[in-house]
Amino acid sequence: MESQNQAESPKAAHAARRRSEIITAASRVFDANGYAATTMDAVAAEAKVAKGSLYNYFPSKHSLFVQVFTVALGEDEQTTEMLLTEPVSATEKLSRYVEFWFSRLEHYKRVGGLILEFWANAARDDRQGEISSIFQQMYARWHGRISAIITEGVQSGEFRGDVNIPAAAISILSATDGITLHTILNVGLDFDRAALETMKQGILTSLTAPPQEKNQ
Repeated sequence: MESQNQAESPKAAHAARRRSEIITAASRVFDANGYAATTMDAVAAEAKVAKGSLYNYFPSKHSLFVQVFTVALGEDEQTTEMLLTEPVSATEKLSRYVEFWFSRLEHYKRVGGLILEFWANAARDDRQGEISSIFQQMYARWHGRISAIITEGVQSGEFRGDVNIPAAAISILSATDGITLHTILNVGLDFDRAALETMKQGILTSLTAPPQEKNQ
């Protein structure tokens, strides 16, 4: 049995690698053509696999689209989780969160068509649909992360004790999403380093406890 498992391991590794390659190829095709115009034939050609082999990994275009979406989101979430586990202050954690988002803006701009496709499909989806559910779960996780940082800041005395934590987290998420959308649509608003620093200052000023409150 042990020798059989060892023999199967390279096969499983090959399958995982091939699946990852297909998802990467599919993200390029979806981004270039949009969801409606993308075909499994085009994805198979981009991934350099037979169409029949493609269906062995993904039974439909929709399932492939969902996986592309999930993987894209997961990468940013994993990196953010690592950033937020460092033993630093809540103020520094919040600053790192905003800095990481800013560092990804150019990437979001490059894959903007794909991101808009995700949002559009979620908008067309009913509230119990697969993509809509993924979005709801994703935003709940991001909201939870930001809320946890703010809660930590309140407990440490860095942030005001009367701050509305859920509302503050929503405001931060809304600000970053709005700027991301502006960047993707290229509306002419240049969100540069100076704008980022102003944004961070505004967020921290709204949360930071006055000196007399910190000393109490």
